[in-house]
Parts: sequence; structure tokens; C-alpha cells
Amino acid sequence: MADSVVGEGRLCSTDRHELVNNMPLGPSAAIVKVEKVLKKAAYLWRPSPGKFLMGDVLHENIAWPLHSIQHVNISPILDETASTNRRHHLHW
Repeated sequence: MADSVVGEGRLCSTDRHELVNNMPLGPSAAIVKVEKVLKKAAYLWRPSPGKFLMGDVLHENIAWPLHSIQHVNISPILDETASTNRRHHLHW
């Protein structure tokens, strides 16, 4: 299966000790708040109880591998908080 964008979100943390779904994030991962789901049937990288698919986690924080996150440029005119609220594509 080719690499595809499954959602968009905001990068919240890369602190390996921070908790996401009551588990430490760990190395080479990030906490992302899912703001838009593009492929509802795509499996989560790290599922949690009752949440296995991208369609299950809209507006929630999830763990995602750093190598599968791509920064998307947003014009500062359209997003006045661009320095702290950058959008990222989640690839699978």
C-alpha cells in the first residue's frame, strides 16, 4: 500500500515521557491532536481501548510516528497563531 495522508492535526508534544492514552509516548513518536480525518478506515499506529481507526479519534490526542508526520505551511495571515498551531499531515 502506498504512503497516503490519513488525517491532519496539530503537533502537541514529542516528549517521550509524556502520557497519551495513559501510556508514555516513547521514542520517535509525537502526540498529535487530530483535527481532520481524511481516511476514516485507516488503522491507528497505536490503538487504545475502543479506538482502532482514524474515524474513532477526531478531535482527540493520539500517538503517531515522527517519520510519518509532514509539516504543512499555513499562511500567517490565515492563522494568527501559526507559530504555535501548525498543521501537520499524518501519513500511513
